[in-house]
Amino acid sequence: MTTIERTRTAEERSSGTSVWRTIRLFWADSLIALVVKRLFAGVATVLVVLAVVFLISNVIGDPAVLMLPPEATAEQVEALRTELGLDRPLFVQFAESFSGWITGDFGVSTWQGMPALPLAIESFAKTLYLAEVTLIVAVPLGVIFGLAAGRRPNSWVDRLITSISALGVSMPTFWLGLLLILVFAVTLRWFPTNGYGGLHYAVLPACAMALLPLGRIAQITRSSVADEMGKLYVTAARTRGLAEGAIGRQHVLRNAAIPVLTLIGSEVASLLNGIVIIEVIFAWPGIGSMLITSIQQRDLPLITASVAVIAAVAVLVNLIVDLAYLFIDPKVRR
Repeated sequence: MTTIERTRTAEERSSGTSVWRTIRLFWADSLIALVVKRLFAGVATVLVVLAVVFLISNVIGDPAVLMLPPEATAEQVEALRTELGLDRPLFVQFAESFSGWITGDFGVSTWQGMPALPLAIESFAKTLYLAEVTLIVAVPLGVIFGLAAGRRPNSWVDRLITSISALGVSMPTFWLGLLLILVFAVTLRWFPTNGYGGLHYAVLPACAMALLPLGRIAQITRSSVADEMGKLYVTAARTRGLAEGAIGRQHVLRNAAIPVLTLIGSEVASLLNGIVIIEVIFAWPGIGSMLITSIQQRDLPLITASVAVIAAVAVLVNLIVDLAYLFIDPKVRR
């Protein structure tokens, strides 16, 4: 091989390495790559949660015994085990269940006699409607209250909002729900006591759930804004003659948004847990009340499908919060 040929080969290798390095750097810094990685991690998380549910229902107890009433005979238990394939080895059952989870087949609800996953999704749509109304009340008010308190530390406005926030955080949600029913539904008859329907039905349960996240969001927003107001860039903005409102909107609120967004994402996930009690109190036919009923009915397919929907939504909320971080502070990607 001549010197020219060796030089050309080295240049081609260097060019190929450079192109590959460019692709790798683009993938590492790409928003699409971040979303794909988060989605894969989210799917893995949901599958791990379902595996835990499977192990709890099959290792700790006998699913056939759990699904039948206490007075069932041994022959009935054995017949159900054979019908559901529970007499096969555990790893065979897990492999079949795992393949069903991948394709969205969670089996047929023994309580409703219908595919379990569509039932869980239908019930979650009603829960999502109630959660949306709750967040529409809690998030804007929490941010406004926190911003007002953080911009005027130790003022009467700060003390008032801090007291309201502490009240919201410390008040039990179920007790507030019962109190709202007693006052506004039974005594004043302004709203229905329970049931599912339009906004008229969602007001009382949404208000009962909104007070806790409203208080937490106001507290974190107040702390973040007060911390940002004491930094040098705020002083520099004031010396340049910027109005307090412009400083708050253009600089302080943007820099204080990341911890607030983190809390909002956490509160959305917490709503899926705390909403169970509210749905039972107000007879709201969401996924929480359906999960309670499916446990009482010993409906394992419906329980598994409900857990899968709740876990998937929690993963999706975390993904949305991560993407919001990037728009607020692109340095988070690195």
